[in-house]
Amino acid sequence: MTAISQPFNALVDAAAKHAESLAVASPGGDMTFAELLDGSRRIAGVLREAGVRPGEVVAFRVPQLLETVLTFACFHEAAIGTVLPSDFEQSGSGVIDWVVSTAPVTG
Repeated sequence: MTAISQPFNALVDAAAKHAESLAVASPGGDMTFAELLDGSRRIAGVLREAGVRPGEVVAFRVPQLLETVLTFACFHEAAIGTVLPSDFEQSGSGVIDWVVSTAPVTG
């Protein structure tokens, strides 16, 4: 039986083997595997301190480069990361537990 790999562990392995190789290229900038790992760990700490718990849904509307970092930060915390739907309304009910956005979210 093959073990299921946690996505964050794949990033740790890639950073160990290819630290200075390009991991993300976006209009907002580029990031090496070492930078992606460091940023993801830092953001994971911020999410944890804010109260994000395993299994909670964290939705985000941020630039592409930060989206990748947030995705791996969610993997680190065993949370579920997703892109914030364009029709999202803050109603207090639903499956999204946390919202991270670089712009105001209406609703």
